[in-house]
Amino acid sequence: MISERERDIYVNARKMGRFLYFYTGDRSGQRRVLHKLQKHGEMTQRELQERLEIKSGSLSELLKKMEREELIEKRRSDSDGRVIYVRLTQKGSTYALQAIQEMDQFTERLFEVLDDQERNEFLRILEKLNVHFDELKDDEIFKNIERGKIHE
Repeated sequence: MISERERDIYVNARKMGRFLYFYTGDRSGQRRVLHKLQKHGEMTQRELQERLEIKSGSLSELLKKMEREELIEKRRSDSDGRVIYVRLTQKGSTYALQAIQEMDQFTERLFEVLDDQERNEFLRILEKLNVHFDELKDDEIFKNIERGKIHE
């Protein structure tokens, strides 16, 4: 049985997650792609997938949408037609710089209530939890949970 404190931590983490998703979730995938390509330049679709830690099907769908919006261009490798390179268009580069600036302002506002020591401690705890969460992906109980349903 979990303690009241553990339940409060979970409830507050969920609340924070909902807040972040509400304000950034709709186009967060696009922003992440734009940011990676702005920072690293042209790369293969496979490299982009690995850097973003996203499923190939999800990335393909996202890139199709971004290509229709003329934010990115894709091209096949001359030496290996299976390899697809992705890069920002001029419009995508402009949009990426604007999105990065907006997210920087958003992030600054999010954490303005914390002093430097609190920010460092919060970061340390989040990093520790993320390492633990990565390990939990292979845990049997998480394999049996389907987006909110526990199977008997």
